[in-house]
Amino acid sequence: MQLARQEMQLTRQEMRLRNVEEDLVEFVDVRRGTNNKDWRSVSRGNVLPLISRPLGMTHWSIANQGKTPWFYTLGNNMIRGIRCTHQPSPWIGDYGFFEIMPNTNPMLGAYRGVSYSASDAVLEPSYMKLQINSQCSNSECTTVELAATKRSAIMRIKYMPGTGARELRLYNTSELNGQVDATGSVTLVGSSKSASVFTRPESMNHHFVITLKFESGSPSLASLKVDRRRSMVSWTEEAPEGSTVVLHIGTSFISSNQAILNLDREVSGLSLEQIHKDGRQEWNKLLSRVSVEGDSHQSHDEVVELKTMLYTSLYRSLLFPRQLGELNEAGKEIHYSPYAEKGGVFEGPSSTDSGFWDVYRTVYPMLHLIYPDLVGRALEGWVNALREDPDGMLVQWSSPGRVGSMVGSMGEVTLAEGIVNGVLRGKSAED
Repeated sequence: MQLARQEMQLTRQEMRLRNVEEDLVEFVDVRRGTNNKDWRSVSRGNVLPLISRPLGMTHWSIANQGKTPWFYTLGNNMIRGIRCTHQPSPWIGDYGFFEIMPNTNPMLGAYRGVSYSASDAVLEPSYMKLQINSQCSNSECTTVELAATKRSAIMRIKYMPGTGARELRLYNTSELNGQVDATGSVTLVGSSKSASVFTRPESMNHHFVITLKFESGSPSLASLKVDRRRSMVSWTEEAPEGSTVVLHIGTSFISSNQAILNLDREVSGLSLEQIHKDGRQEWNKLLSRVSVEGDSHQSHDEVVELKTMLYTSLYRSLLFPRQLGELNEAGKEIHYSPYAEKGGVFEGPSSTDSGFWDVYRTVYPMLHLIYPDLVGRALEGWVNALREDPDGMLVQWSSPGRVGSMVGSMGEVTLAEGIVNGVLRGKSAED
């Protein structure tokens, strides 16, 4: 019996080692469950291909359906932009969202889609790369890459070869300001109060800061302009090989200064390739906590499907609840509260974009079993939400504040589970 236990322990150790060495991100299909058209259609999952770090504050996706909550559909070859999104569900909708879109045709109307190669797009948990087929010259097309951190991202846009007008457009923004410095770098500062489905707290504002630098094909300063009214940057391409621009994007729910601080902490000094690599490592580290093997009766394809189903599900379970915490200049975690009656900045973590109705018997028990180090911070975020609520009540569905959907007391069950499991202790448990 002792020998059998030793062999079992050895097998578990070997499986953990093998899982760490295996690139489990390859088994994550971020497009699985995205074949939805609108609320009238039969559900095919009702999820989005979200690009993010685990429990990140800021998500990114492809927008090809306009302003509808079902703004992405699998197989749709139109794209309206790369969306910065906070949507947990199409039934709940999005908030604080905006899109970024390269353009080589100034005659193209605002927010009109162009074609891209949906089948060839590379979509990973924290990285995307796609080609815009309607912006091509001599078989070379405009390409877009994005690598995400928890609150920021790097985007690289390689415009198609050839000379002429080039644009970078932003949609669903407000209060956009921009300037061009003497080196040809562009800084954009703006915010978004865009919302769909539910009305969001009036005080809640999503701030962003974007720095744009030319990696190649720099235009003349005279042609480089920021159009605040139309929310875009434009220039005249003079290099036949085309220009490549790199965007550093920082976001914050606190302020534009905090967005700059988030950007400096998470992106400064790093290349897109390094952030891409770091993102894969972070996801692989968490995915490797669960290993799966097929038996002798299963084919290779069946084992691959089994792993795809498992690791895609783990990826989904590590996207929400969204963590609103940001680090101030002193390195202390703070957050803008969507729960307080008049908003405001508070200390500690904060959780949002989750409905306990759906997850109190599924996601949270799983997090306790596999990710006890992550679930504690999420639960502390819910305790802070309870403290900040003017009625001292735990919100059962928040996005980012109370949405009044699926009422009940399932959240209290989740907090009780945290106390029983020893994750919530001391004052947090007493509150």
